[in-house]
Amino acid sequence: MVDRLSFDDFLNLPKQILLTAQEHDEYASLLSETFIHQYYQKKMKQEIYRSVEKFKDAKYFYSCDSDYSPSYSMDASLFRKKGEVADPVGNYVSHLVDDSWWVEQFYQCICKVACKLTMQEAIYFVDTFFGERSEEFISEKLGICRVTLQKIKKSCIVKLWLELKGL
Repeated sequence: MVDRLSFDDFLNLPKQILLTAQEHDEYASLLSETFIHQYYQKKMKQEIYRSVEKFKDAKYFYSCDSDYSPSYSMDASLFRKKGEVADPVGNYVSHLVDDSWWVEQFYQCICKVACKLTMQEAIYFVDTFFGERSEEFISEKLGICRVTLQKIKKSCIVKLWLELKGL
């Protein structure tokens, strides 16, 4: 994990996910059918996809030359409370602080969950959410049938969902 995010961190995240999953692959396993059945919902993939898209769009706020380092503290006074009237500049700054904090937390969360993914789950995650590949392409890449891919997909999504739920 990194202390400061840069544009390169955004670009290298998929590669970092695969490397981390490869390092921890012997300790990771797919979730059981009963656990998946208990937690998996179809809307999870859509919500994870929206979060990844928001994260990918954030890279355009970072320049290629300089590093991002937050110059704010995580003080409750920085976050706007509902019903509180603020000036337009204050709203803009508050929005930027909230977005910067979310991007940083999402990056750290994805790096943590990469340790829990099997290599097949990591490939599914990177190819689906960052590469926007089809399930057919991914199943051919992994050399498995699409029915087997469904268990990998659901296990990956539940692991991601449980980790991102706290964001």
